[in-house]
Amino acid sequence: MNDWGKSVLEQYELEITAVRRGRGALLCDTADGVWLLTPCGASEKHLEAENRILLQLTEQGITGVDRYVRNRDGTYLSEDADHKRYVLKTWWNGTECNPEKQEDCLAAMKTLARTHQGLCHCTLQEGERETLFQGQSLQEELVKHNREIRHVWNYIRARKQKNEFERLVMESVGDMYELALETSRRLEQTSYQKLYEQVYERGILCHGNFHYHNVVLVSGNAMLTNFQKLTCQVQLRDIYHFMRKALEKKNWDLTAARQMLAAYESVSPLSEEEREVLRVLFAYPEKYWKQLNYYLNSKKNWIPEKNTEKLLQCIRQEKIRRTLVQKL
Repeated sequence: MNDWGKSVLEQYELEITAVRRGRGALLCDTADGVWLLTPCGASEKHLEAENRILLQLTEQGITGVDRYVRNRDGTYLSEDADHKRYVLKTWWNGTECNPEKQEDCLAAMKTLARTHQGLCHCTLQEGERETLFQGQSLQEELVKHNREIRHVWNYIRARKQKNEFERLVMESVGDMYELALETSRRLEQTSYQKLYEQVYERGILCHGNFHYHNVVLVSGNAMLTNFQKLTCQVQLRDIYHFMRKALEKKNWDLTAARQMLAAYESVSPLSEEEREVLRVLFAYPEKYWKQLNYYLNSKKNWIPEKNTEKLLQCIRQEKIRRTLVQKL
């Protein structure tokens, strides 16, 4: 074990039998199970609120979520000699969800649905909705994304010499920008704002960062982790986020999409209003925006080949992606 791991683990009341590396952290075996020591950028106040929500889920019988452990000082955050901060949380001996394995995706969607139901019955303390768990309207978010797409378009157009990434952008950005604007207008015509206001008023949370890296499979059951981005937001966002990332790996397979949605609805059916909002979310060219946003915040004189490949794949998949949106 390295020095920081030893110094931090000594701050807990644990009898550790073995330590091994995993997921950029340390996996600790004890007689009571597996624990994960991992770096953390959240505040103690946020961890207190987050862990209280996770305990409420556990009390409802939703056991497939991680929880934090207090150190000898009674806090969740522990520091090493360099003042880097860590948390210790419950973990499982399992494998990360593989988006190319449909059975993994279906198990994740069912667990997500149960977790969403549990989050609808969790109680926030006064002020947490407006501070720790405050969410942004997706309408505002898409407007911001559209401005960034337009900004990149104007910037690249003014450059005299363009690299391969920039040439790909100029060949595709006009069509993608129009699609982004159209999708934003469509979202305004749905019931999204009403749903968002209802969720915010009731203090209903969504995971906020739900994708396959945050799902661990244990004997076919999905366990969810990394709830640091719990947000007062329409829970459809979690469904969309997970399915989009998984479907990119599946070349936007329509059958896989329908099966994942059916797995979620077998636990928690969606209303027609929610289905319409979900259709609009899928219509937005988010992966395309992400690549342009990376470019916007990077050094323009060198773009990694991997990012150029991602942009090219996004452009190539656009036709089949739009077909899925129409039929979903």
